[in-house]
Amino acid sequence: MRKVCPHCGREVAVTPQEQALLGKDITTIKRGTGCAHCNGTGYRGRIAVHEIVAIDRNIRRMIAAAPKPRRSRPTRRNSRACAA
Repeated sequence: MRKVCPHCGREVAVTPQEQALLGKDITTIKRGTGCAHCNGTGYRGRIAVHEIVAIDRNIRRMIAAAPKPRRSRPTRRNSRACAA
């Protein structure tokens, strides 16, 4: 995930659409305006977002019951068409 540039990032009020996604408690967010440090993008650097899921009995059953992915057959070249 991109990080807002620390050099040009400014606190701004959230839009109504952002408020609906983030909840009523969040009233401001940091948004980059663009500068020489971030090549005018407003972003500099990235951060990894991870999620850990504990596998309990129910999830284990769901995984076991899920249909197996189909394996596609490798395409074969027509040996006559390739003959020179």
